[in-house]
Amino acid sequence: MRTHCRFDIIFFTFRLYWDLLMLIFLITNLVVLPVSIAFFYDDVGAHWIVFNITCDTMFILDIIINFRTGKPNIITVKIYGA
Repeated sequence: MRTHCRFDIIFFTFRLYWDLLMLIFLITNLVVLPVSIAFFYDDVGAHWIVFNITCDTMFILDIIINFRTGKPNIITVKIYGA
């Protein structure tokens, strides 16, 4: 149990906005991908490829950031995680 981590409590606002951005990507994927597979399966243009690569890259970055970020315990003021 360490009392410090890579991203400290200072980056709480970064994590808030990052999680909101990931939520937007997730909801967009939830709606756009099934519609594109169902109705536009043969018409795969460059914009769909760029969209998929961007979303996949953001999800991989999200995994990396989640593994490198600790979470503060408000009761004991200690940071658990990375």
